[in-house]
Amino acid sequence: MDPSNAPRERSMKPQQESEPPAPEITPERIRARAYEIYEARGGAAGDAISDWLQAERELRLTVERRSPEIEDRAGTRRADAGRRDRLMAAARLRLAASN
Repeated sequence: MDPSNAPRERSMKPQQESEPPAPEITPERIRARAYEIYEARGGAAGDAISDWLQAERELRLTVERRSPEIEDRAGTRRADAGRRDRLMAAARLRLAASN
């Protein structure tokens, strides 16, 4: 029998009942969530960067909870987010000190 004509075995992965994949995190989604955070403060002037970062964190956590394939990287992503937050805080302090 010619190997090219041999019946191919299919890998039969069991169908997992899971939630649909989380939508992609886009700047538009982050912007919309940041605006919701702003409105939750009563529209009071605040720190737009903090609102943006909080919105991004919340959306990423939602994706991580819904995506089992990135659960193993969740700790790394949280560490990266924490580092980014510390860098942003240091940048704000330097900016405030220079004014």
